[in-house]
Amino acid sequence: MYGTYMLQFLISDIEGNIKTSVFPKISLNEKFVQCFNCTVGYRCEVDIYGFYRPVFRKIIGLEGIVYSLCYWLGIIGIYGIV
Repeated sequence: MYGTYMLQFLISDIEGNIKTSVFPKISLNEKFVQCFNCTVGYRCEVDIYGFYRPVFRKIIGLEGIVYSLCYWLGIIGIYGIV
């Protein structure tokens, strides 16, 4: 699949202290979509979050963009919407 993947680990101890780690080191401010989360443990927990940032032009491809443009130009030409 195309895009960027990221894992975030949150580790808590019995006293409630939480440590966070992100792999690879990417800012969470970017537009990531959460794919999954997994929690292991009861009082000392490990939470694993998986994130994915799709790349639109790689998903659709150049052919898809050109095809869509031609399609909409054909619709506008046939019905004279402009």
